[in-house]
Amino acid sequence: MKINEKFINLIKNRDSEAFELVYNEFFDVLFYTSFKIVKSKDDALDVAQDVFYKLWEKADELRSDNHGSFVSWLLTVTRNMSINRLNQNKRIVYDEEIVMQSPSEKDDTLIKYNDFINLCSGLIPEEEIDIVIYHAYYGKTFKEISFILNKPTSTISSKFYSSIEKIREVLK
Repeated sequence: MKINEKFINLIKNRDSEAFELVYNEFFDVLFYTSFKIVKSKDDALDVAQDVFYKLWEKADELRSDNHGSFVSWLLTVTRNMSINRLNQNKRIVYDEEIVMQSPSEKDDTLIKYNDFINLCSGLIPEEEIDIVIYHAYYGKTFKEISFILNKPTSTISSKFYSSIEKIREVLK
C-alpha cells in the first residue's frame, strides 16, 4: 500500500474506507510487534486494536507531509502501549505467582523479592534495578531488555554487570 498525502488526508477526515485499508494492511505488523514485547496473543491483539482506536481518535493530528512518519507513529504507539501492557501484567503476575505458592513459599518469595528491592534501591538507580530484574528474574536477554527500555544492548549489558558488582560488594 502506498501511503501518500492524499491517503493520510482521508484518514485525517476519518474516511472509513481508508481506515479499513490501513487496518487490513498494518494489523498483522502491529500485532507481531506487540507480541514480541508482551508474549501473549490476547494482549497483543488488544494492543493492536487499541492502536487503531487511538489512530481514529487522533486522526486530525496526523501530519500529511511526512509519509514515513505515519508508519513510524503506528509502530511507536504500538511499542509504547505494549510496554505499558507488559508493566501492567508484571504486577498481576507477581500477585498470581504468590497466590499459587504454598504459604511458606509465598512468604519466602515475597521476603526475598522485597529484600532484594530494598537492598538494590540504596545502591543502584531504579533503571538498573529494572535491568537486573528483567535479566535475573524474568530471564530476558540483554537484547530484549534493550528493546523494552529503548537503550543500546551494550549499555544494558554494562549496567547489568556494574549493578551486579555493586551488589556483590555489599553482600561480601
